[in-house]
Amino acid sequence: MKRLALLVPCHNAERFVAPFLAMVAAQTRPYDEVIFFDDASSDDTARRLEEAGQRVIRGGVNRGAAHARNRLLEAASAEYVHFHDIDDRPDPDLARVLSEGVGPGRAACCAYRRVWEDSGHASEDRFPDLPRGADRVGFFLERFLHFNAAAYPREALLGLGGYNEALRIHEDLHFLLRIAASGLEFAYTDRVLTDWRLRAGSTFHSVPTAKIARLKLVCLEDLAARWPAGLRSRLGPAVLALAWQLHERGDVAATRRAAALAERCGVVCVPDRGGRLRWISRVLGVGLAFEWLRLSGWDEKR
Repeated sequence: MKRLALLVPCHNAERFVAPFLAMVAAQTRPYDEVIFFDDASSDDTARRLEEAGQRVIRGGVNRGAAHARNRLLEAASAEYVHFHDIDDRPDPDLARVLSEGVGPGRAACCAYRRVWEDSGHASEDRFPDLPRGADRVGFFLERFLHFNAAAYPREALLGLGGYNEALRIHEDLHFLLRIAASGLEFAYTDRVLTDWRLRAGSTFHSVPTAKIARLKLVCLEDLAARWPAGLRSRLGPAVLALAWQLHERGDVAATRRAAALAERCGVVCVPDRGGRLRWISRVLGVGLAFEWLRLSGWDEKR
């Protein structure tokens, strides 16, 4: 019988403990193992979990989600693992569906719902056209698969070296893209079985947008340094789009880095911004084309 572990990183999440435990208890297929990692909370998160009979690993210093997930991954004994945020809401069928889909060399995933709590707006992320093999790298760069909605073979994640603990933002994207580039296959169920609740005070959404873009560049630079040319090329379109975003924000240093990375990822020109810029980038290269664009003041939208 396949054994599935629920691994939950948390920090200052006391108010979510009771409702989350109720949702875990309501699963139609119980998890075989449940472990929480308390990342040095200043509230009573760990105590409330322990009082409820839960297994809790306590971190002495706040070191971020990547560190928490790695410790959980190491502590698990089940052969399959599912990470979930304590402030998000799993459907009662989530564990059953993921456990049925996951297997040796195969992840399982489902659709999920993004909920913006400040506005009440919600949207669904579905992946019926999820490609096979390395094509998933570009796919997941455009359409993020939240770890709330997936289960993985534990040994496969350990074999990839776990999460990059140097990243406090985009560590989940970094790991997802490494999974996508591996030989792991995916079984997809087109049902919304969990929420991703976006709050202004969360780790990601409390960071200024300009810094988020720079940190995404750090994430992609690290992947490009790890991967051979064939895999690096999968990053090219996303890196070029990021260069445009940084350029439009006036972040000159980061734009130069992104343009250089785009060239390293095999981008040879800047398309879809007018024939003149495309020709200049082919002659001068992507990096110098962005420099020309900045110095000339030319309106690239003309």
